Amino acid sequence: MASHLFFLDIDGTLLRGDSGIHQVVLDAALAFRKAGGDIVLCTGRAPVSTEWIVQRMGITLPCILYCGAVLYDFGSKRALISRPMNDGVLDEIKKIMAEYPEVSIQAYTADQIHMLHMTEHLQKYGVKEEHTPADNDVDKVRGGILKLVMTCKDPEILKLCRTRFLPEPHYNFAFSSRRFADIVAGGASKAVMMQELLSRLNIPVGNTFSAGDAMTDYPMIEKSAYSFAPVDANPKILEICDETIPVCEEGGAAVALQKAAKLITSHRD
Repeated sequence: MASHLFFLDIDGTLLRGDSGIHQVVLDAALAFRKAGGDIVLCTGRAPVSTEWIVQRMGITLPCILYCGAVLYDFGSKRALISRPMNDGVLDEIKKIMAEYPEVSIQAYTADQIHMLHMTEHLQKYGVKEEHTPADNDVDKVRGGILKLVMTCKDPEILKLCRTRFLPEPHYNFAFSSRRFADIVAGGASKAVMMQELLSRLNIPVGNTFSAGDAMTDYPMIEKSAYSFAPVDANPKILEICDETIPVCEEGGAAVALQKAAKLITSHRD
């Protein structure tokens, strides 16, 4: 069993859009495992858009999906822990759709991704594997909502939605980029699910690394023992990370994994 874990964000950290995964990152991941560590993907993505990355990187441990709402085991293809939002969120979605038609909304349940409203911005910059036919009928959503993705060209409108309709402590609202926001149940986060997995594996927080770039990663970066962030990360992430790495297009995750492997080896020696 691994003695250390590396919690790795995907979008903006490991890859961007259709950029793929650099071979140098795959080589660094292998070296990190040989040093005694293992890797956990920690992402806002759903299983449908994460599975190919799991296979490409040889991930065997459960992964943190939907920004911390789910701990998912790809081996058995099931959620080990799931924290959906309360049913009242459906009414809030209807209010947002009525007042802010310029906001796109995706609702993620365990079985389906509902494209409640598509905009040009989401069409262009959203995760392609998660695009489904648009259907603005909220009443068709079945099952607990694990995550909402909201986009708008004007981020101030997203902030208004947070204040008026999706406030704490009922919801955890964080920006994954300047014009994208991810919303999960209050109390759910990457850091909370990170601790759940560490407890299951009996690995101390002191033996953790992480890499992320957005405010959805902030709790994870803050909690881990040693953290990395791409040089183009959110300024608030850059303020708290231990070390910066190159952008994902340049294989920055490889630098983080290589440094983490060296730290494990040096501590052992």
